[in-house]
Amino acid sequence: MLAALRITKQPIDEQRVVFMGAGEVCTGIARLLAAAMREAGASPERIRASRLVFDSRGLLREGAELDDPHKRALAAPRDVLAHHGLDAFAAPTPEEVIRAVKPTVLIGATAAPGTFRRTMIEEMARHVERPIVMPLSNPTSKAECSAQEAIAWSAGRALVATGSPFPDVVHDGTRHVIGQANNVFVFPGVGMGVMLSGIREVDEAVFLVAARTLAGCVSEARLRQGALLPDASELRAVSARVAAAVVRHASERRTGRRFADDEVERCVAAVSWYPDYVPIVPE
Repeated sequence: MLAALRITKQPIDEQRVVFMGAGEVCTGIARLLAAAMREAGASPERIRASRLVFDSRGLLREGAELDDPHKRALAAPRDVLAHHGLDAFAAPTPEEVIRAVKPTVLIGATAAPGTFRRTMIEEMARHVERPIVMPLSNPTSKAECSAQEAIAWSAGRALVATGSPFPDVVHDGTRHVIGQANNVFVFPGVGMGVMLSGIREVDEAVFLVAARTLAGCVSEARLRQGALLPDASELRAVSARVAAAVVRHASERRTGRRFADDEVERCVAAVSWYPDYVPIVPE
């Protein structure tokens, strides 16, 4: 999502996100979004109003029966829904929420194909010039919609990243490169950075550093083609940059080992492993 904001030029604290799914993926993204918004100066009220989350029973909202603590923390307050003209007791549909809230981002992690309906993305495209659409479930057969559907239903304006690999999409003669939103772009670098720095607690601030670093790894050429993540061939270089960013973050905040700024990349390179094997020479 952060790379998409380089295209739309919108501040992070102005985003409105609808999540389809309330498991670990969506709730983790929602917490990270809140951390980024707090850092940008958004008020707690603004943060609560920015995230609308659906689970298999409907919109998480104040007054609904929610057994899981992590879901209760993401329940939309009645006053927020009322501000948008929504009745919290009527269990609004995704289309009704999108029409009222006018979200800039739609994220899905449901493992249920067809969760993103044409009516939902068409409604987004009515009020957002470049809607950000992220069907993150994998494998491909479980994606909330296909990349081609998201592009077509938004009249070619959606910025799309998918959890499964999808081929490029050509719409009205324009080629859209679909980046794969895979945690492999973050976890190796975070792990290496944690081990190098000796951080004892990996909090949201660490993952926010990793997310911002990853967004900065997307080239301008790929952004112009609509790709929101680097190509998979860049994984090693991306991991090194993420690791260096984590080490520098821990050093500057004194939550890990202290490193001189000019030695961070050298230390990361020194512990990087390359799968080079000695050639076997037959006798």
